[in-house]
Amino acid sequence: MEMSGNYQFDLFGVRLQGQSSEEANVVANFVKKKAGEITKSNPLLSNDEKAVLLALTIAKEYLSLKREIQNNVAQIETSAEDALRFIEELGLPVS
Repeated sequence: MEMSGNYQFDLFGVRLQGQSSEEANVVANFVKKKAGEITKSNPLLSNDEKAVLLALTIAKEYLSLKREIQNNVAQIETSAEDALRFIEELGLPVS
């Protein structure tokens, strides 16, 4: 819920609030969605256990995406090196 430049929401019984921005709202909505998924699939966990599981879930997703980005960058670098080598083999000028 947004109120005069601030956002507020509850997460596992804790009221969180801060300065509202588009990025803050995106992050808050993402966290609330993940928290809802965890609560739905693990209704018997305590709020503390849900919070730890939420942190681990988000960290796992972050590390997975980071690894995927690193792999993509490595593939792009390899492709660029291959392209440069091919251009050099053709004897074309490289600027």
